[in-house]
Amino acid sequence: MLAPSYFVGLDLDSAARQFDAAIGATPWRLIAGPVTFADSLAGFREMLAWLHRYDCAPPQTVACMQAAGFLGEPLAYFLAAQGYGVAIEPLARIRRAFRKQTRDLSKQDSAQVAEYASCCLDDLRLWQPRAEQLEQVQALLARCERLSLRVQAVDDQVRCLLKPRPTVADEWPWY
Repeated sequence: MLAPSYFVGLDLDSAARQFDAAIGATPWRLIAGPVTFADSLAGFREMLAWLHRYDCAPPQTVACMQAAGFLGEPLAYFLAAQGYGVAIEPLARIRRAFRKQTRDLSKQDSAQVAEYASCCLDDLRLWQPRAEQLEQVQALLARCERLSLRVQAVDDQVRCLLKPRPTVADEWPWY
């Protein structure tokens, strides 16, 4: 893997079912964020579009998040399925790097997680999902995409069927 140019800091908030993301670049500077996304497939896709707006392509981008047990796994699998490198770091290690004494991370701390990934790149351990699970996630994402296209097609058909049609009386001129 080439040395990454972009670092995405992710701060999960399981209670609010959302997460914050921030983008940084080398040499360290904050490019964007923090921005809040829903902790759902729709939120993951929204974040992916946001990353693409800032030209954060998978080969040159590493996403870093605090270890939150199984709560961060869906996002980690989603990013890995898209080709992004994902690092899951213990909260204590991130706090120690910035000598932060508070117990919880705040909204601004997604930017600190991105900065941590940038300055501690050599110490990051990239998370590797199990290959069979990654294949399953990729297949499910592809199926979900096909289903959403099918739903859109059916919605279009219903809209056409519900559109008022002219009657014979409307078409005949009154002389």
